[in-house]
Amino acid sequence: MREPSCSVGDVEVYEVSYVKSLEQRISDLETRLQAQGSVNIATGFPNDGSHRFSHSLVDDLQPMDPMHWQYSFYSSITNPPESHNPFDDLLIDPHAIQSLANTVPVNSVTAPKTPISTQGHDFFALEPVTENPHKNDSPLSALPIPHAEIARFLHAYFGLIHPRYPFLDVDECASAYINSKQASIIADEVQASWYSFLLTTLCAIGCTISQPSTVAHLSKQNEILLARVQAERGVISNEHASPLIRLKAMLLHVILALHGENTSRLVHLTGVTMRFATLHGFHRLDTSNSNDAANAQTKAWSCIYALDRMISGTLRIPLYLTCSPYICSMPWLSDYPGHESVDQVLLEKTFTHMLRVRTIQSKIMCTAPTLKPDEIGPFIAKMEDEISDWSEHSQIFMHIEPDNVGYLSCFWLQYMASVVRVTLHSIFGDMDYELPRAAELLKACCDACTAFRTVQKGRQLVRSWIDMVFDFQAGVTILYIKWKGLKLHHQDVDRAIRNCTSTLAILAEGAPNVETFRDCFDALATFVGRNGLNEELPGDRSEDLNIYCRKVIALGVAPHIASILREMSHLSPA
Repeated sequence: MREPSCSVGDVEVYEVSYVKSLEQRISDLETRLQAQGSVNIATGFPNDGSHRFSHSLVDDLQPMDPMHWQYSFYSSITNPPESHNPFDDLLIDPHAIQSLANTVPVNSVTAPKTPISTQGHDFFALEPVTENPHKNDSPLSALPIPHAEIARFLHAYFGLIHPRYPFLDVDECASAYINSKQASIIADEVQASWYSFLLTTLCAIGCTISQPSTVAHLSKQNEILLARVQAERGVISNEHASPLIRLKAMLLHVILALHGENTSRLVHLTGVTMRFATLHGFHRLDTSNSNDAANAQTKAWSCIYALDRMISGTLRIPLYLTCSPYICSMPWLSDYPGHESVDQVLLEKTFTHMLRVRTIQSKIMCTAPTLKPDEIGPFIAKMEDEISDWSEHSQIFMHIEPDNVGYLSCFWLQYMASVVRVTLHSIFGDMDYELPRAAELLKACCDACTAFRTVQKGRQLVRSWIDMVFDFQAGVTILYIKWKGLKLHHQDVDRAIRNCTSTLAILAEGAPNVETFRDCFDALATFVGRNGLNEELPGDRSEDLNIYCRKVIALGVAPHIASILREMSHLSPA
């Protein structure tokens, strides 16, 4: 049998972006091989080895996928990398396992002070394998930003992010804040590194979501915080840290990526975190145990589950909680001028309710591909009943807290119901875009675009990449159904298109990648409008539409939306 061979084609047959990505990859590898010694980045932390840069977080976490999405959330760091733990790379590059024995010098890994016996240990349990043998004798390193700014960033995080994803212990965050403010010495090295990473990442997220939308690039302050995040992320691979701490550290990375501009990074980080959680048995928790530790593990699992289902549902990637409110002290509020006295965080009921709709969405995604044609109709009817039942229970929250805004408002709950209905009515393929099913899909997309714009008007939402992608996809679906010429004169179609246009225009301020989505949607709306009037696009407009569609597909959308974009741009006049 003839062995397969690889033939090299002309460079001209490859996309320019693909060639450039390979050239950049080679350049990065050469830089790493040539780099000697260590260089301390001037971000205010000590040069004593306690804070180490491995190589860039972008290099560690950037997947090598065939779509080669290249836009990074993090600003590039040009300083040469320091030496790093070679096992850090195993999480990202499975091929490194084969070459590890040949590439790692014998003396590059220091033997632990206390030998670790493998006998009788469950390495995938929810507790660390060994007790931490090291003691910390230095105070928590202070962040190079004023305490008032730290307080503002924490206030932003716990006001906007925590209600949706309450995997952090507020009391633990309060302890980290106070110890950092007082420069306290924490004897436990794992706890000290966790507190430092926790506070740094919370500030990085808070800084990101509180940036004025008119700022085109990350501020210097944000760059410093992001650099510290990657310098202190060793807690994720620390075998002495509990899986819960490591999972929460990974979740913080996911939240940071969620508010960036990179589909590829978000998908990759979420997938790695989900695999870590299942590897350590978070999906098999004993729900009959209601102590604090079990509740913390349940919350962490519930959050990564909700994030995974949200991202998988939007991008079509194959694939329980106590409800009592609790009282938390937030000491940073006293350092944040003009704050309201908030001592009670009423979020568990809402989070549990939102988690239920994610389970409905998950059921749709898992069951739909297995159905026979004659089973689809009854399944849709059953899922509609479950969504309606969920929506009816949402009325409870509207009556209890009628003044809630943003993610806790009645409009956001209505939006979530529309999101799941969009998934339900667009998961069966081409038949979803034919009558009579197209009418339900059109209504769900219109409701989703209108509800999201309504919540956005309250100025209580943070810019989330995946929310933007979903809204764009819903708008494109509306335009596609209209473009196909189906006799569906839904009264809310034009309003939904205007709402989607406004939403993308607002989200695009200071966000170059979102600008691409906005420009693509504007070009599609113009094209569909002219198509309805039997008018053709001018040649330059047609070329612009093709370019925008290619860029959006490269940035990352669901496969069925990519097919729609290719179909519409291909049929436009050249």
